[in-house]
Amino acid sequence: MYKFLEEITINTWPAKYSAQMNGWLVRYADGYTKRANSVSPIYLDPGCDVEGSIAAAERFYRDAGQPVIFKMTPYVMPSDLDERLAGRGYVQVDLSSVRILDLQRETAPAADPGLHVVFRDRLDTGWLEQMSLMNGIPGHGQSVLAHTLASTPLQQGFFLLKQGSETVAAGLGVIQEGWLGLYDIVTHPDFRQRGMGFQLIQRMLAWGREQGAHSSFLQVVQANEAACRLYDKLGYRHIYSYWYRVLK
Repeated sequence: MYKFLEEITINTWPAKYSAQMNGWLVRYADGYTKRANSVSPIYLDPGCDVEGSIAAAERFYRDAGQPVIFKMTPYVMPSDLDERLAGRGYVQVDLSSVRILDLQRETAPAADPGLHVVFRDRLDTGWLEQMSLMNGIPGHGQSVLAHTLASTPLQQGFFLLKQGSETVAAGLGVIQEGWLGLYDIVTHPDFRQRGMGFQLIQRMLAWGREQGAHSSFLQVVQANEAACRLYDKLGYRHIYSYWYRVLK
């Protein structure tokens, strides 16, 4: 039912290099994030050799000097791929939740007069530096991320939430086909548990509505209990789970 969301997440978070392999999409981005350095097996050419395709993907990532990773969803093809990978020694990591929100039913954000947003419609060094500092992204990761975000023609919104002159939270919104995807949501460690993430996302959702988005989606690791509580409070509902299979 929600297979189209997998396509949208692929488009809204592009990889440095992508290739078709018997219908599977093989993605590479110098190792920055699993979603951009994994196989998305949501399509498969009829009658192809599945075990041969797995072996080809393994060769691709080994040649690139990267771990071999498959993103597993309810829409993988073939349907027994998870069992096949487990049998080859792949382990499951990062069980995650895909969540959606109907923007047409949401109200305007409750503004905190002590907070304001710095918004950019394209990547700039200020956003990249602040978000990377709060997320602990090193220099190489920043370079890959900058290349990734600059490579898409999709509409983007870069948000910094500030209290006075201090940045307290950051996030990225990307819109495709009426869907607003939220990425890189982070709160400064000194300001956590104060509702800053809630305030930031409310402003991001308001921007999405202004741009004509009818719905929002996000992906969150289920072990991140604080983030899950925040998204519950905002009204996001779980629609399906995904995880990664990593060859050890």
